[in-house]
Amino acid sequence: MSFPAFLRTRWTALQPAMARVLRRPEKLLSLHSLLWALMAGGLVLIPFTPGIRDSRKAKTEQPAQLVAADGKFFAEYRWVKLGPGLAAHGVGAADACP
Repeated sequence: MSFPAFLRTRWTALQPAMARVLRRPEKLLSLHSLLWALMAGGLVLIPFTPGIRDSRKAKTEQPAQLVAADGKFFAEYRWVKLGPGLAAHGVGAADACP
């Protein structure tokens, strides 16, 4: 089968689908508007994503505290700087897990 013959067979297969779309163009418009809405939603999220400066600033701020509804203190979470040996063991343990 030559390349133009291949294209001809594909075109004959696509003609009924194209005819359905052209009979009901709102389906094509709804797909187009859905893609635009997804892209706009992604663009709206860009200003709300934290930057590198924000994450570095968070390390210097006060630690997060876990408190119950009645005010009872449960835990405190702080940034801890890991030594090179401890970080290497943590990575090795993560690689060993199935």
